[in-house]
Parts: sequence; C-alpha cells; structure tokens
Amino acid sequence: MKIWITLLICGMSLLGAETDEDQTFQLKNGRFWVHLDADQRTMFLVGLQDGWTLRGDTEAASLGAVFLVWGAKGLQYSELSDMVTLAYKQPENLVLPISWVVMANFAVQRGDTTRDVALTALRKFLNRVNSAPQGPQRTLPVENRSPIFVILDLKKAH
Repeated sequence: MKIWITLLICGMSLLGAETDEDQTFQLKNGRFWVHLDADQRTMFLVGLQDGWTLRGDTEAASLGAVFLVWGAKGLQYSELSDMVTLAYKQPENLVLPISWVVMANFAVQRGDTTRDVALTALRKFLNRVNSAPQGPQRTLPVENRSPIFVILDLKKAH
C-alpha cells in the first residue's frame, strides 16, 4: 500500500510541473525529463515499462512489434535513466518523447544500432510526421506517429 501511495504522490508532483512544451504528440519529452530528479526518473521508467507490458498483454494490434523494440536484457533502470539523460543533453533531442528515447536506447543496448544513428533517425521521423500533409501532429493517425518501425529498421540497416 505504501508503494501505491508513493507512486500517487510522485505522479501528482510530476503533473504539477507540466507545460505544453513538455510534450510531443501528448507524450512527455526531454523538456519534462530534465526537470525530474533521479528518483522521479527511475519511477517514470518503471511506470513506462509497466505500461508497455500491460499494453502488450492486452492489445492484439501490436502484432509483436512492440516486444521486438521494447527491452534489453540485463539493463538496470539506473543505467537506462543515465542513457536517457545523456540523450537529452543534446538540445535537439529535447522534443523527442521519452518513450522514443527509451526504445532507441534499448536498440543501442541490444547492439542493433548506435545512439547517434538512432536519435538522428527519430528526429528525422519526427520532422516527417510534423510536416505531413494531413495537418497538425494531433490530427495524424496514431499508427503514422509510431516510431516502432523506425527502430526496427535501424537493426536491418546496421
């Protein structure tokens, strides 16, 4: 019970610091990440991992692609947190959603690609999505905003 109360309090404190610039496609980005302390970053990553697991267990449409890009064996949350923080030290990455950067870091950890290649590919993908003729980013269908196949293609190119 104490864990749930702690998570609730952490979540509420994180919501209070949120601005429109802290999100890309309604997902938290690097501008949000850089304002979290180490404990908040770890809790965010735990929640993100749990959410992906739940989604994978309950959503048939994922067809396994999520499982191919989401995870790396032996990677600790503290290591992942450090990897995400390092990515956001480059200002051009601050607009990337945290979950995208996490998936890129998983690909790097698995040996599918390098960090620079992965982050560059995600920035290019974000630019393509933002300039799509369908209009603003929020009106573009979600399947056209997913970076999963960008990550999968990195392995093929490596």
